[in-house]
Amino acid sequence: MHARVGVSWAAGGLLVASGLRRLAHRTGVSDEEAYGSLPGDEVIAHPMLEWNRGITIAASPEAIWPWLVQLGYGRAGWYTPEAFDRFMHRWVWRLEQTYPFQPSPWRILPEHQQLAVGDVIADGPQYAAYLRVMALQPARHLVYSSLRHPWRGEPVDPSDEAALTAREEELRAGGPYLEFSWAFVLRPVTAQRTRLLLRARSNVAPLWLAGLLDVPIGLVDVYEGGGMLRGIRARATQPSFGSCRSRMPSNCKSRRMRTVRKMMPIVARTVLGLVSLGAAATVVGRIVLERRIAGEIDALLADAQPAPSATVSEADLERLPEPVRRWLRYSQIVGTQRPTTVRLRQEGDFQLEGRGWRPYQAEQYFTTTPPAFLWKASFTMAPLVLVVGRDQYRGGQASLQMRVLSLVPVANKTGGGLNQGDLLRYLGELQWFPAGALADHISWEPLEGDAARATMSHGGITASMTFHFGAEGRLLEERAIRYNDARGRNEAWVNRNDADAEFGGLRVPAAGEARWEYDSGPSPYIRWRVTDLEQDRPARY
Repeated sequence: MHARVGVSWAAGGLLVASGLRRLAHRTGVSDEEAYGSLPGDEVIAHPMLEWNRGITIAASPEAIWPWLVQLGYGRAGWYTPEAFDRFMHRWVWRLEQTYPFQPSPWRILPEHQQLAVGDVIADGPQYAAYLRVMALQPARHLVYSSLRHPWRGEPVDPSDEAALTAREEELRAGGPYLEFSWAFVLRPVTAQRTRLLLRARSNVAPLWLAGLLDVPIGLVDVYEGGGMLRGIRARATQPSFGSCRSRMPSNCKSRRMRTVRKMMPIVARTVLGLVSLGAAATVVGRIVLERRIAGEIDALLADAQPAPSATVSEADLERLPEPVRRWLRYSQIVGTQRPTTVRLRQEGDFQLEGRGWRPYQAEQYFTTTPPAFLWKASFTMAPLVLVVGRDQYRGGQASLQMRVLSLVPVANKTGGGLNQGDLLRYLGELQWFPAGALADHISWEPLEGDAARATMSHGGITASMTFHFGAEGRLLEERAIRYNDARGRNEAWVNRNDADAEFGGLRVPAAGEARWEYDSGPSPYIRWRVTDLEQDRPARY
């Protein structure tokens, strides 16, 4: 009975979470409007996040256009709900004691009817946040873009293009940042009836922030963005506005304040309910994700075939370059069984493009015949914010999946350059099962000094990696030209081994650091430590 009740609550939580996610992503639009192309999509061609809003206005595009042209802080405002504007004025911009609050006007402002591509429009006091006009066609569309810090800004001179560019380059280089495009599109339905569509597309750094902001920002935008569209409609069709007009500010204010007081308990209960449902959905999402990854691990281990020539002998080493022979003897594999499966545990720190180290924990599972692996990891990106996912190479295909709070995908990629990257990852991680270096699909050639090049062919791809060894046989470093998923191209990659340890009589690297070597300098991205390693234990931890 209790189990059925738990399942029912879990299903209800997932259903509500799914509904909230859809609400956050789109309101007032058809499937064609939500998924079709719009002017401005090219500004951010491959967004991490996208939100779509729409409204029908009983007016012509030409009648609506003047209200769009005068948008902007210090201009006509954004026509958002007055309660929202007052909150921003007092608590975000903190201008209550400096400037009196001015609601968005109910008239066309002739002084703000001139707008051109390249203009910079304020989105806060002293252009601490701003938008660039990227495209416009009168009575058809208006497209903005913006690059800003997610929660703070500094005043800037909008006429100083060099200062604006320097600010944007600094944000891209150091992060965090929020980049977005904002497209207002007018589509005539009849002579006096128009669809007004609003699409926001965004890329965010660091990556985990995208998953964290996706649904919350979308739900805020339901109120803010939807309120803005309703504000535009009310102004373009002013007779529908009713008795609460700008000519009676005192009556309007008292009516709105009474409404706000009535709504506050409802809003508080709604927020509490959403938080509770979000927590339940996160727990259920984690269970579902863990079970799916567990099934993938089981399937990978079930594919394993017994390794040929089960015991490693000195004769097996004879065909290898001398530095590789030293390494395998140092690893103490002579006289041991060639492994069919390997599993290990890791911990350490991870960072994306120099944006701060975050702790992670991982499990990894390998099969040697056929060559395959699955790396399951969890990253603590911020207090109470966990990114969970896995990187898998199986059947010659790579697949990367990561989710914030086990719910919101921030990476879901398969194949392409990932195949080359994960093939090289498997080749480099032979350091944890050195007997794998004897496999028939791996060939070795000597290089100058204490180095050798390994070349592996699998799944229709061939890739090479250079191994550097110490005089006593320690594996010091691995180098390759490897696919970088974050940049979408091949880059120089290095894995450095700092310390060795023994696991079950096998001596392997136990701590180190991997980095990308860009033209601008080295960029370390992971500091790893192996805490456990076992061979031929074909089961999950």
